Amino acid sequence: MADPIAELLARLRARLGPGVDVTALGEVEREVRSRWGGQWIYVSARADVQARNSQIITAVLRGESLREVARRFGLSRRQVERIVSNAG
Repeated sequence: MADPIAELLARLRARLGPGVDVTALGEVEREVRSRWGGQWIYVSARADVQARNSQIITAVLRGESLREVARRFGLSRRQVERIVSNAG
């Protein structure tokens, strides 16, 4: 199984270059592993959830059904319902 924490830290080291504080990265790794170690977590493939949610709300306000919107965005009808109800 892949280790997303190790991958993220490796990418940070590569992007930040030779001046990166590896001690600080190690501390962050320990903190994250201490907090989340052993947990199954979901990492969203969508980088811009707020923009997606705005599109969902707009579609529902235009009169599209929850089912249609859910299908278009790859969500369950219940997830779309929650997004719309949390919008206020």
